Amino acid sequence: MRSQVTSSLTALGVPSRQAAAQAARIARSQGSGPAVAAIPRFVRLDFAHASQTVFLVMAGIMAAAALTAVTGLRQGRQQKPGEAQVAPAPRAPQQEITPRP
Repeated sequence: MRSQVTSSLTALGVPSRQAAAQAARIARSQGSGPAVAAIPRFVRLDFAHASQTVFLVMAGIMAAAALTAVTGLRQGRQQKPGEAQVAPAPRAPQQEITPRP
């Protein structure tokens, strides 16, 4: 986000050194309430673009993981190659519980 804000400030005619300092200050600032309305539109837009990039990358990673799971994994529990297949433990016989009169 900081680099986008720096680029936006530079495009508005702010010298690059001052733009970098101002972008760093904006990136560090926190707060809510009426102060949010004072944030320039281009800063909010740069933050939205940075967030969109992160979301798209995350969506791509999730899609790749889903495709890997669908195409590369067998149904059931996965095991390491060469690991002996372990049969499930037999269930203990259950006693029938009868209510007392």
